Amino acid sequence: MKTIFKILSFFMFMNISTQIITMQTDTEQKESTKKRRREEDIEPVKHEPINDVLHTTLTTLIQYNSIFNPFHSMEAELSRYPQLIYNAKEVAKEVFAPNESSLTQQELNRKLKSILESQYTKEKEIEAAKLIIAGANPNIIINYNNNNSSISNFINNTGKFLNLAVLLKIYGSLG
Repeated sequence: MKTIFKILSFFMFMNISTQIITMQTDTEQKESTKKRRREEDIEPVKHEPINDVLHTTLTTLIQYNSIFNPFHSMEAELSRYPQLIYNAKEVAKEVFAPNESSLTQQELNRKLKSILESQYTKEKEIEAAKLIIAGANPNIIINYNNNNSSISNFINNTGKFLNLAVLLKIYGSLG
């Protein structure tokens, strides 16, 4: 049942994203026509209901995924549309890291570095995932056993925080 729901949600997501892209193209054409005709008194039509549907669909899909891979089964489709990637990352913040999203970039980075340099626990791994989703730099350098290392190299060398590997890839770790 859960698989059927995911498949139906995915197709609904794809249908809506195609409609949004088409509407964006139509909007761009209307705006250029508007400029040519100098119809400055008319406001462009906003597609807020479509954005609400997209947000709801993304939220539904992301909620059923793991914090360590919030875009599971959506990566291929999201990679085609950069705006959808941005929207999906914003929804992932709302779903998985609502409290951490209010922190500054420096606070996010400091907390992530502190967690990774401390003793491993599953709870710390989840907290690290929340910080990455909230916007912590996935390429920060951490100190482990008096050696500076990227997070990806740290994971490869120690076998700790393995669940962060996919998340680091999604959020732009350079390895």
